[in-house]
Formats: sequence, structure tokens, C-alpha cells
Amino acid sequence: GTGGPHTFSWTNYPTLTDSATTILTPGLEEVTMTDTSGCSLTQSILIPGPTTSSGADMYGTMNANGFRIGVPEVVYIDAHNLGCLPVTGELRLVKDQYLTYVATTPQPDTVIVDTLIWNFSQHTYDSARMTPTVVVTPSPLAQMGRQTCLDLSVTYVQGDVDSTNNLATLCRTIVNSYD
Repeated sequence: GTGGPHTFSWTNYPTLTDSATTILTPGLEEVTMTDTSGCSLTQSILIPGPTTSSGADMYGTMNANGFRIGVPEVVYIDAHNLGCLPVTGELRLVKDQYLTYVATTPQPDTVIVDTLIWNFSQHTYDSARMTPTVVVTPSPLAQMGRQTCLDLSVTYVQGDVDSTNNLATLCRTIVNSYD
């Protein structure tokens, strides 16, 4: 284009016409910038922020590569409150019988047989994410081709605006360590 002055058009804020603005609602926003010749460019912007200002919305996810018999594997956990209200509760990871816990960072507050529990207090959107890492090793007793799973749950006393994202299951097929 030929340059300024530029006009700006925001998808969800039609009355805004400037590039400098305050957007209070999180989500995907599109802005179109147009120059005096009519050339335009549209850009999508992800506005971070809580999904609810009047509640709490805890979620939990986890990921790992494949499980190989006798080979340690790191499981990465991520849990966070997407809402504004502070919550207190626990992050709980349960393994199946063919996995052995080797190490965790940070250490869980409680270990009950096959369950690791981390407590959290007054967690809000502005709190640091809970990101424990857990090293597991598939047992030599596990058969190749068997699917083994870990279950994650985030629980707390108060109600949750979206309880469907409080649970996560990670399953991987066990392969031979020489594959």
C-alpha cells in the first residue's frame, strides 16, 4: 500500500477504529488494517485471558512419547485455572499396573500406591501453571502391543463452569525397546 493514515476494523468491536485498543474478552480476534489506497491486511490475534470472570474453570492435560519396555519416559502434565475465582484442590495422577513411577518434579504431596497427588491453594488465572513432570518405566511384565494408560484429574471444592476439561487420559501402546 501507499502508507498512512491507516484505518482499523476489529471483528468483535466494530466501534473501534484505532490500532491501540484495550480488549477485555479473551479469544480469537481479527483486525483488518486498510491504507488510503484501499489495500488491506487482515490478521488474527489470540487474546489470552480467563474464560470466565464469574467462576473457576480448572483443566488438565498431559503428553508423553511412546512407552518402551524398561525405558524411562517423561510424562508432561499441565493444569491451570482458566477462570478468575481462586480455587483450592488437588491434581491427581493414577497409573496402571504396568507402569512404575521413577521420579517426579516437583514431588507430590501424597503418594497412595498407584496415585500421585499434588495439592494447590488459591489458584487463579494469574497463578503459575501447575506443570509436574513424571518419569515412568513400563514393566518388563507388560506385553508388547498392550495399551497402558495414565488418568489425570483436577478436583476442588467449588463448582466448575466446565467440568469436562477436568479429566484427561493418556494411553500409549507398549513397544519393544529395540523397535
